[in-house]
Amino acid sequence: MNLTEFQTLSKRTMPFNGEPSNPIEFENMLGNYAMGLVGEFHELQWEINKVTNETLTESIPFIDKEVGDVLHYCVGLLELLGEKFTYSRIGHAVVIDELEEHLAKILELPKKHIYHRHELNKEEFITSVYEVVAFLYDDFGMKFERILNTNIDKLKTRYPDKFTSEDSIKRVDTDE
Repeated sequence: MNLTEFQTLSKRTMPFNGEPSNPIEFENMLGNYAMGLVGEFHELQWEINKVTNETLTESIPFIDKEVGDVLHYCVGLLELLGEKFTYSRIGHAVVIDELEEHLAKILELPKKHIYHRHELNKEEFITSVYEVVAFLYDDFGMKFERILNTNIDKLKTRYPDKFTSEDSIKRVDTDE
């Protein structure tokens, strides 16, 4: 599976099937996916930082899970913004300082759009999402197919038909 296929398959778990019918649904999805991406990225960083306290082999499933979750939110944002994923948009690998700037934009641009009523700079937003993907691709690219398949399997287990709040609360795929 590649990221283009992953984008199509993960769309089934997006609220409103990824096709908001009004500006409020769009804004809700934009905020949800932006916050989700940044939150999951910080969970990924937390898992990577734990590696010093345990063996890499023990932590790999958790790291891969978090990478898959970050990618789910990345492609969800791209889908919402009408951007079909393309590998040609993945730029150079970014350094951590650049990545933090892009993560900040992923939160700042929707905030200004939703709450301050600024025009959403879609191209700047899309570029920032692709920079997160580039960072992950540089570090985890060799395992992307396995990570993507694992994430889709998790989503199919959690949401057998489509996204529902009830299934989100149940989280049948976890011990939470």
